Amino acid sequence: MQYWLMKSEPDTFSIDDLIHMKKQTSPWDGVRNFKARNYLREMQVGDLAFFYHSSCAVPAIMGIVTITRAAYPDPSAWDPASPYYDPNSTPRKTPLVDGRCDFQRKINRSDNAKRYQTKSKTRRNDVSTTRQSLIGNAGECCTLENYS
Repeated sequence: MQYWLMKSEPDTFSIDDLIHMKKQTSPWDGVRNFKARNYLREMQVGDLAFFYHSSCAVPAIMGIVTITRAAYPDPSAWDPASPYYDPNSTPRKTPLVDGRCDFQRKINRSDNAKRYQTKSKTRRNDVSTTRQSLIGNAGECCTLENYS
């Protein structure tokens, strides 16, 4: 099992949005960065991820999700009505992928902030790709090593 960090801007898709989804499950779509896409392709069913709110007043890990579907072709790539339409893309050949995650639990924001403040220096060293920009529309993702 691997552990991941999946980032989303809360005004686009928040942990509360995931909680209110039918069966508390959602595709992880909108990722357009190739490095992030490659991470999505590495995710396996059963892997765990932190759900991280980014680009907001208080960025923080807000919950834990489970990967419930491995990467699959992003249907928006071959939908002419989509802003992500790619005329060279087909269901068998597309550079864009989605994944699926299920809500596991929410992390209390005040507890989260206290832990982060006391351990941020050591934790930052454990995140293997924090220096890389992994920009996606609805989310980003990167690997975590020894994050416990």
